[in-house]
Amino acid sequence: FDSFGGAGGGSLLSGFGSGQLLGPELPEQAVSVGSAWTTEVDETTFGIRVRSVSEHRITAQEVVAGRETFRIETTTTTEPISFSFEDLISGLAGDPALLELAGDPSAQAELQAGMAMFEAMGIEMDYTMDRSVAETTTWFDAAAGVMVRMEMTMPQRATMSMRGIPDAGDVEMVMDMTSTTTMQLTG
Repeated sequence: FDSFGGAGGGSLLSGFGSGQLLGPELPEQAVSVGSAWTTEVDETTFGIRVRSVSEHRITAQEVVAGRETFRIETTTTTEPISFSFEDLISGLAGDPALLELAGDPSAQAELQAGMAMFEAMGIEMDYTMDRSVAETTTWFDAAAGVMVRMEMTMPQRATMSMRGIPDAGDVEMVMDMTSTTTMQLTG
């Protein structure tokens, strides 16, 4: 294959939500080595707004795991994300199906009780993730329509601020993290 696509956009793993974690969104037009495209995400999940821009470029054709693949390099920039613990709990409580997936139908009531306890004690918590830039390489088998391999590195800085903690006052915790993920098709 020298090119693929042109049958309409979509993620590499349609049927798994946006697929952004598992590979880049494919463009509407046919693409080949050297092709580049940009995708944007602006969505709210559990009451938290996430905005990101991904720049994709097909850099090579390579054989990976015995399959002919296109190597797609992606840089994803995610804007800062801020939310309060109360917003998160409200967002989670608004999606009972998610809580049931956790296998505990009483989880929603427990979350609400936990939030009420924090409110009664006067404790406020906020969470902020700084702007981040993730680098991803995906090897895509166009003939089979599957992602064969994916490698992603995503550095992040997150800050959790807690105010009004009895006997402690205000506390801030800064977390510098780098997540490295590799996935390989085995079948």
